[in-house]
Amino acid sequence: MTGLLSLLILLIADSPFVAGEESERVITLPQAIELALVNNPEFLNSLDYAEMAEIDYESARAIYRTKFQSTTASDARSGAEVGSTYSLAASKKYQSGSALSAGVYNYNFSDRNLSEFRLSYTLPLFQNPLKDGRFNVDQKRMTRDRQQLMASISQQELVNRVVAAYYQLALADEYRQLAQLQLDIADRIQETAQIRHAANTLSGMELAGFELGLVKARQALSQAQFEHRRASNSLKILTGLDMAEEVAIGPASLSTIDMKLLSMAAADLETLAVDKRVEAVGTRDELLMARRRMVAADGSGLTGIDISLQYAWVRESNSFSDSLNLDDHRFGIGFNMDTDFGFGEQQRQKRLLVLQYQTKKRDYERLVSDIRMEVSQAYFDVQRQQSQMDISARALAIVEQEYTRSRIRYDNDLLDRIDLLNLEYRLEEARFQAFNARVNYLMAGQRLVMASGYFDIQ
Repeated sequence: MTGLLSLLILLIADSPFVAGEESERVITLPQAIELALVNNPEFLNSLDYAEMAEIDYESARAIYRTKFQSTTASDARSGAEVGSTYSLAASKKYQSGSALSAGVYNYNFSDRNLSEFRLSYTLPLFQNPLKDGRFNVDQKRMTRDRQQLMASISQQELVNRVVAAYYQLALADEYRQLAQLQLDIADRIQETAQIRHAANTLSGMELAGFELGLVKARQALSQAQFEHRRASNSLKILTGLDMAEEVAIGPASLSTIDMKLLSMAAADLETLAVDKRVEAVGTRDELLMARRRMVAADGSGLTGIDISLQYAWVRESNSFSDSLNLDDHRFGIGFNMDTDFGFGEQQRQKRLLVLQYQTKKRDYERLVSDIRMEVSQAYFDVQRQQSQMDISARALAIVEQEYTRSRIRYDNDLLDRIDLLNLEYRLEEARFQAFNARVNYLMAGQRLVMASGYFDIQ
């Protein structure tokens, strides 16, 4: 896999495999990604949309392919006579608007047979560009290219969401463990407080405060268990796993993230996003097509006129076999015009195309502004989360040193047990905050990748 997966290769390689309980299904991050790519309905839909766009494009191109037609009718009428007709013809249309056809025709009425081999060439002297098949082919081609790009980006987006859900579940695991540890600490503090209160060394108000802390710890554990279930369900939805199935993951080992995008200026990332984001590409293509249609309509001052030239070898006889000895030559010319004499429809069409172009242009300009703002925000978030991660790591180191010194003081009867337990409570909280900061940094990095459109799609 490429793109976002290359950004996370260190994380995947560093994630240990830890077995869960027998009733749980243990999945690693690579396994979760693989399951999502096989089962996720949104991603599978994007692949189907890309295939449908390819079919539509090929169908649009079929207008320029040679077509064969064969007809027969046994109840054809000529005046009061009933007879039969047969024909076999081939035709081909070209992108210039011209068309060429050739066919064999036979008409049989009573004792008269007429056979004909006819060549026909149609040339547009003046044609409405908006009715040109090339516009439709170009539109289908752009749609196909955009859907293929969307399928590729959808894969990267799905990977991003799976990684986010995986580490959110890892974070929920840590939060649940922290809540359980803090509840155990609150229990021990409460037990110690009751002993001291019984010995008249702790006031009733102070004891009530510790009891309230125990109640809060129990509520925090319930909240942590709910958050864990929600994170687990989110991962199961993305990967297509049974919602009733219990899922377990190993503790996520977060390596240092290689944030190459941070070496680029924010303005360069904004430009990159405008060039690569699929919604920008699609809107830009639609704007280009709207402009082409507007310009074409503005230049179509004359009504559409086609001239048709025909040349045929014919023979009329009283038998079918004799009529095939073609010995006569005929030449024909025809004109076709399709317009309203007041040209009102053309004027309305021109105005409509101008309005469509203006709305698409404004949509594109607004989208560019939104994308630039999104990239700028994501760029700032990564820097902020990196600073927060460094601060959390330093705070953890300080609390660890403080706890080590306090433990020595407690062992030498220089520190109260409740104070030591409170410090242990702070230590577990600091460890969780450090882990949380690293997860947030990873998520911010992924949001920057998504916002910039920098997927390295091959």
